[in-house]
Amino acid sequence: LKKQFTRKIYLHKKFDSFIASFILLNANTVYIHSNPKVYQICQMIFPIICLFFIFISFCFNDFKIDYMFFFGIGVSLYILMWVLYQIAFLGGNRTSLLIPINFCLIFLLIWTQIKKNNLIQLTNAYVNLVVIVAAISIVFWLLTNIFHKLIPSNYVLLYWGYERFIPNYHNLYFETQQWGDIFRNTAIFTEAPMAALNFLVALAFNMIFLNKTKLAKFKSFILIIAGLMTISTTMYIGILALLIYRFFEKTARANKYISLIKFIFIIILFVISAVIVNSLINSKLQTGSGIDRSSDYINGINAWINHPIMGNGLNAGINEGTTIINGEVIGHYGFSSSFSQLLGDSGLFLVVPIFLSILETIRKSIFIKEWKILILSILFMYLVFVSIFTTTYLFMYLLIFIVMWNFSDISELNRKAHLE
Repeated sequence: LKKQFTRKIYLHKKFDSFIASFILLNANTVYIHSNPKVYQICQMIFPIICLFFIFISFCFNDFKIDYMFFFGIGVSLYILMWVLYQIAFLGGNRTSLLIPINFCLIFLLIWTQIKKNNLIQLTNAYVNLVVIVAAISIVFWLLTNIFHKLIPSNYVLLYWGYERFIPNYHNLYFETQQWGDIFRNTAIFTEAPMAALNFLVALAFNMIFLNKTKLAKFKSFILIIAGLMTISTTMYIGILALLIYRFFEKTARANKYISLIKFIFIIILFVISAVIVNSLINSKLQTGSGIDRSSDYINGINAWINHPIMGNGLNAGINEGTTIINGEVIGHYGFSSSFSQLLGDSGLFLVVPIFLSILETIRKSIFIKEWKILILSILFMYLVFVSIFTTTYLFMYLLIFIVMWNFSDISELNRKAHLE
């Protein structure tokens, strides 16, 4: 019986690692943006693997269907309505039908994990994979940029932003962005902000939910070092926010006098941090990427004004320059901000329920003092505004993970996820 239980745990971990690898692969990596076949294979296999995993979970567990189950199915149908509308009236591609399908499957994955008392297991698998990628990127970044001991094994054609050939180091590390005389650490991702996005999400999960062992702390160290090498404002602000959270969390456990001293120190630290962050943002807005992001916001809002309710359709602003949609001229948007893409593509139909759900989770977490989900929700909102990952599995997973906490008994989820 013990062997059977151990084997069951082993198989679950293998499945989680397999699913996590597709979540990582789909998170704007060079692999899928340099080889269309890899992207197509990923799009085909991921739903099948998820469906198989869910089927096995239902076969070997006596799940009680609850309101959360019907809520998830209802949201998936709601998204399907928008997808069908943009296919019928906005000339959308039929492959966009995979969006509600993948959303529903990822929801069912999380739902079954809650029922099996291992909510955090898939998250842990994702963190482990990103840590491996981060560790490899540190080694290659040092050997190529600092010690100059390696030369590219070949060059690959990257379809991201504009088509170009990029240095490839044995398919383990790619150089996609240069900063002065050195390359930013982009690891296996299409650009430094995408590497920062994945490093930051993994760091957040690790520091908030998993940071209880020396191994977990070592993982955080690896992710922070790799993140610093991205030379990304997104990563720096995220690290700062997480360090303040960790400091605040420890303060809550101390006696009242130490807590008071630490609380005052936190306020001072927060003010200093706010000044630094404000300075970083202001300087960022003066750079090319900062100006591009400002243009992204403006073009996204202008596109939304043209079609405020249902939006302009999936990837309507993806083309450089301008695009004519239903007789309206639409500027290029959705290239640096998920918010711009959501607003311009789907209008209020999807933006309102997404943001209301996150804001309600933030309100509820403050009310019951659930700081873990509060900081994760705030980081997610921040990433939505400064990163582009709307149609990735990672976006869906984060959104569902956070919203499930709001529409569930949070204390019960806390116990089931082994987070207390």
